[in-house]
Amino acid sequence: MYRYGKLVHIGAEIPEGDDVSPFVVDGVLHRSTTLIFGQTGAGKSTVAASIAMAVAGTESEWLGQPVTRHGHALIVAGDPDGEREYRQRLTNGRDQDIDVYAPNRPAIPETWSEVAMIARQCDSTLVVIDNLSAFVPGTLNDDFAIKQFYFQTDNIARDGAAVLIVAHTSEKTGEHGPSTKPMGSSYIRFGPRWSCYAHKSRGALVLDFDGNDGQPWALHVSEPNGKPQDLALRERIGADELADRRARRSRQRTDDRKNRSDGIRDFILAQCQQMNGKEAAEAIAAQFGGSVSSYQSQLSRKSLGVKAIAGGGWESLRHAD
Repeated sequence: MYRYGKLVHIGAEIPEGDDVSPFVVDGVLHRSTTLIFGQTGAGKSTVAASIAMAVAGTESEWLGQPVTRHGHALIVAGDPDGEREYRQRLTNGRDQDIDVYAPNRPAIPETWSEVAMIARQCDSTLVVIDNLSAFVPGTLNDDFAIKQFYFQTDNIARDGAAVLIVAHTSEKTGEHGPSTKPMGSSYIRFGPRWSCYAHKSRGALVLDFDGNDGQPWALHVSEPNGKPQDLALRERIGADELADRRARRSRQRTDDRKNRSDGIRDFILAQCQQMNGKEAAEAIAAQFGGSVSSYQSQLSRKSLGVKAIAGGGWESLRHAD
């Protein structure tokens, strides 16, 4: 049966006790849809289990963040192994109101009817979907399949449960390190209202939060050992401090690039005067690392701060006419 949406008259009085906070766990778990993503082994599922325990328990905070709603938590695993892993993680969660469910065929429409029915019957406050790839009816690069997935999770959220989705980043490492985006369609990260990028750094698990209902901020917690109750807060980085740190890192990267660029230019002027473009590129690669063909291209485009001069040799563009 088709259900009409909600019509609200602007200016009407807000009902007493109506929850105006966009979060179930302040700044961490949105009351609609939250995406937590990171590389395999980062500890995403342990974090999800820890959040589920906080929502399904009676503690007023999760790692220092206020829990604004408590209630049943339903964890939906993509396969029996995932179900067993969650049961092992939650062995100390017997006092919490948590159920784990592993559907036989996660991606088919009938499964979502089952999940929605269980969530309604249990009056779930939180539904964890782990992980996204098991429940998408297609490839992760298929925009339509991703939209179909979010259509189903939105229906659960509209029934009143916060939805936490676990997803992966690419395992490939690029020039600037591991990927910081969910693997697959760009719509994966644009669908949820809130997101958490989980990654390890200097012996800690870093949780970077961002989205539509707040400013970016971060938590540093102990590296997960598979036991959600053992997660411990190391550091909380507020929005202003996080912005300052990112600005400092950006300035440092800019300075490092400039210093490297100046070093390459000075090396060419001092050591490559009797060389042609290919020879100079080989000498630069041997000294600074990198691709010979890339340096050849940069020399021809004059992007290394020098240009070839008539009769051979190199001249700094700073002094060129």
